[in-house]
Parts: sequence; structure tokens; C-alpha cells
Amino acid sequence: GSLTIDRRGITLVWDETELVYDGTAQHPTVTGVAGAVSGEEDAVVGSVSYGGAGADATDAGDYTVTATLPEESNYEITAGAEKSFTIERRALTFEVRDIVKDYDGKAYEFTTADLVLRSGEPAGGAQISDIVTGVTPSGAGATATDAGSYSFTLTPVVAEAYAKNYSIVGDFNGTISIDKLSVTLVWSTNREFVYDGTAQRPEVTDIVGVLESEKDEVLASVIYGAGSDATHAGNYTVTATLPEDGNYEVTEGGGCEFTIAPRPVSVTWTGGTEFTEDGEPHAPEAECADAVAAVTTEYYERNGDGSRGRKLAGEPDEAGAYIAVAVIADADNFEISGELECAFDIAEAETGGGI
Repeated sequence: GSLTIDRRGITLVWDETELVYDGTAQHPTVTGVAGAVSGEEDAVVGSVSYGGAGADATDAGDYTVTATLPEESNYEITAGAEKSFTIERRALTFEVRDIVKDYDGKAYEFTTADLVLRSGEPAGGAQISDIVTGVTPSGAGATATDAGSYSFTLTPVVAEAYAKNYSIVGDFNGTISIDKLSVTLVWSTNREFVYDGTAQRPEVTDIVGVLESEKDEVLASVIYGAGSDATHAGNYTVTATLPEDGNYEVTEGGGCEFTIAPRPVSVTWTGGTEFTEDGEPHAPEAECADAVAAVTTEYYERNGDGSRGRKLAGEPDEAGAYIAVAVIADADNFEISGELECAFDIAEAETGGGI
């Protein structure tokens, strides 16, 4: 007779380890068997061979691996011969650094240096620069050129060779601050003026630190503050700033001291000082050749000691001793030479003799 010993059917038990791309081949493995003769489980597990598309899977994706036993094995797999599994993409987590730059008239050029790796690392000797080759900016900050604060979003550009194996995640929103450029105002060297009845001041003639292509425009935008409307004689400080919404701020030269000196004028008297009563008003006339000075004349009776007496309403027309006084409006604005007072007399009219 003959004896046939049939192979013993077993069920394979697979591990459930989560697989993440690491640059090497990986798949689930058989960790146990159900139905084997007691004591032979480890030997059976150790004899398993792996095949199928998933046996040498490296890249992220979905696969199936097949387990087999040697032909001479006393066991045959009746369940669990195949295992479907997934190799997940490797996550690299980034955030965007906040960016600060000085105004230069140009939009900021975003690069991968503006991404900061917070967790994860490349596998298989790859470098971050191999995987993320660039960034695409969007939002107001992507094209902003003027001083201010702007938001932006960066979209990483992933090299095609790595895109299937890496998941690039994180917060890609950031803020860019474009600071105003510090400048120095340069003032005109003429800081000594003479009163002329109009507002006078030094002018800003140059700006150091401004972009050369914008200098004329910025010069034209200078805003003069305190002291800019100085008219009267005296010592002043004029201030200057630039528009609040501009791209520059004044850090030096924001003020300039200057002087408006009194205007030299000379008063002379014409018309004489001796008159005879004739029923008409008589008085010397004060003259000032400088049109800036507004000269008027007041008239007073003259006391015996030469001092002013009663003020008159106008030129006198009666015999007597008088004083004419030249009055210059805003006299503090003038340096006056000549006499401001002129004494004069109106003699009584002569009467004819009788027979």
C-alpha cells in the first residue's frame, strides 16, 4: 500500500506597520501563521519568500506583495497569501519667514531661502534644494514696491523627480515689510535774509540717500512746517518733512536755522521847517525811498522844552510851534537812519500898517 501525507494548510498573518517613503525598497512582512504545527511557526515564517509588484516597491504609492513557501514545504498557504499596502509620501513641513527690506523701488525676489523647514528630512541623501527648486509668490506682497506691510503666499515648486515621493506641507503665508529709506535733507547755504514784507526761508536743495532716479520728484514733495512762513525780522528755525505715505523718512537735516534782518531805511524831510500862516495847512514831508516801508506822519504841538505836546488831527494851519513825527509801520522790521522827528514853525501872518 501507499501513504500520502498532504501539506498542511495555513493562513499568513501580516504586520500592519505604516510605511513612509524612505528611498529604500519596503513592504509588509509575514509575522505569524495560523494552523501550523505547534513549535514550527517561526520556521514557517522564516521560509516565506516575497514576490509580486510590491516586493521591491520604493516609491510612494499603492502596491500588492505576494508571499510564497518553498516547494518542499510541508505547508501550503490557503489564506493571506497577498497583502495590499501603501507607501505614503514623505512629509516635509515648512513655514515662511517674515521678510523685512529697505525701499529700493523694486519688488522683492522670493527664493527658497524664504522657506524654513520645521519638521521632516529628505531621505536617501537628497537635499532640500534638490526637492524644492523654487517658489511662486502671490498676493499683494508678491509685487509690492512701495514702503508698507503686505501679505503674501508662497507656493513651493517641487522637482518632478521628487514630487511623487514628498508631501510639501505647512503654512506658506507670510508678511513682507518694506521700510522707508532714511534720507538727509541738505539746505541752501543762504540763511541770512533781509525783511521785505514777504515770507522768506532757506530751501531744501538736495536729498542724500534718495534713489537718484526719484530725486527731483522727492525734492518737489518736501513739506515745510514751522518757520516756513516767517515774515518779520527775527531768528527762526524752519522744519521740513516728506509725505507720510511716501517711501522716504527724514532722519537728518529736518530743520534749519535762519535769520531775517531788519531792513535798512532812511527817513529824510523835505519842504522846509519855516512857514507863514496863510489859512492853509503847512508841514514838512517825511520821505523814504524804500517802497517796502510804509511811512505816515503825525503832528504835535511843540512844548517850550522841545517835547511833544498835544497830538493834532492833521497838518496844522495856524501859527505856532510844532513837531512832525515820521511813523513807519512795523518799525521792528526796519533799521532806521535819519531823524524821525522834525520841528517846524508857522509864523503869524504880517499885517499891513495904517496911515
